[in-house]
Amino acid sequence: MNIPVSPFTAQKDASVYRDTDYRSGVIAALDIGTSKVSCFIAQKIIDEDSGKTAMRIIGVGHQVSRGLRGGVVVDMEAAEKSIRKAIDAAERMANMIVKKVVVGVTSPKLASSSYKISLNLNGFEVNDEHMGQALLFARDKCQSPEVEVLHAIPVSYTVDDSFNVDDPRGLFGEKLLVNAHAITSPVGPVRNLLACIEKCHLKVDTLVATPYASALACLVEDEMELGSLSIDMGGGSTGFTVFHSGAPVFTGSIAVGGNHITADIAQGLGVSLATAERIKTLYGSALSETIENDEQFDVPLIGESGEEGLHKIQRSDISRIIRPRIEETFEMVLANLNRSGINKSHCPRAVLTGGGAMLTGARELAQHMIERQVRMGRPIRLSGLPEASAGPAFSSCAGLIAYKKRRSNDMLPATPNLPSFLGKAGKWLKRNF
Repeated sequence: MNIPVSPFTAQKDASVYRDTDYRSGVIAALDIGTSKVSCFIAQKIIDEDSGKTAMRIIGVGHQVSRGLRGGVVVDMEAAEKSIRKAIDAAERMANMIVKKVVVGVTSPKLASSSYKISLNLNGFEVNDEHMGQALLFARDKCQSPEVEVLHAIPVSYTVDDSFNVDDPRGLFGEKLLVNAHAITSPVGPVRNLLACIEKCHLKVDTLVATPYASALACLVEDEMELGSLSIDMGGGSTGFTVFHSGAPVFTGSIAVGGNHITADIAQGLGVSLATAERIKTLYGSALSETIENDEQFDVPLIGESGEEGLHKIQRSDISRIIRPRIEETFEMVLANLNRSGINKSHCPRAVLTGGGAMLTGARELAQHMIERQVRMGRPIRLSGLPEASAGPAFSSCAGLIAYKKRRSNDMLPATPNLPSFLGKAGKWLKRNF
């Protein structure tokens, strides 16, 4: 039995609590972001009307994130405490103990690569071994000691002269061509993340790039097929994924997020970061045109107290601070897309999600900047989500559940569950050197 994940868990009667068991259809997801740490526990159910399997949330926990910056662990002890508290809250709600988690990887240096893999069939039938081998070849092409391959996802298949085959298994031919999309992250931050989770006495089932997870949570099937851009505006970074023909074809991230807006407000108005965050939440807008009543209100200047330390500002003043940072964010996203050769024809529509997307006027400004139809994205593939956890800020955590449920097209082996961090580090060294 695992050691309890928090001091509160130690007080539980273990005989009352069940363990998470994937064989029984229970999945635990852990999203470790710059602003918050979230944990969802979901259970597989059968929809009575359609007869299809679905995921229902049975446990939710979230905690203010400490010890992380830009999605990267900078204080191991503080990050560990945040994770333990989020896990504990979800365990209590679900009445079970979490042992294994699907973990979201947030990094401003996520990289995306495309590869064409060719396999000789010699007239034989395509099977699972051929498809898995092709994806492992794609992983090996981008594997290096400096990066960890999170995903190698098949985008399209060709068997001889048959193009855009949905599923080549069972087909006969001479040659199988696989177009694969690989997503990588720097090794250092991933190692630190694994070490932090290990300290919480949790096993990692698999690692998932959070921009990819957010897209899985928010995009409908038609958007994935016809082409869409998913933009996840987090606290420390903004991630994005392009889906086309039902598969992700490009993924990336930039080191600009909602916390940068908060810092801009604090700097521009001369207030504390806590006051700036409150101003952003209550009065912030990305467009001054959306402000119906340009009211004035008092804010305490940093280091001042009493009425003498109050300063009057207008909502339009805040908008003039916020808008340049939001514009910069979308400009950087577009620049990344342009460098990769992705144009409007690949993704004529966009979905905006993440906590930063909830800022008033963000969707309208995004529509103006990226010149696409933009809608707000929320988790759509889960039932039982409490209202407080069903908004755009929890899309990435919900997407981890969605990823695990539909992981059949990503055949890379899951992250190994080793008994200790030393064993995990040994596996890293063996694989990378």
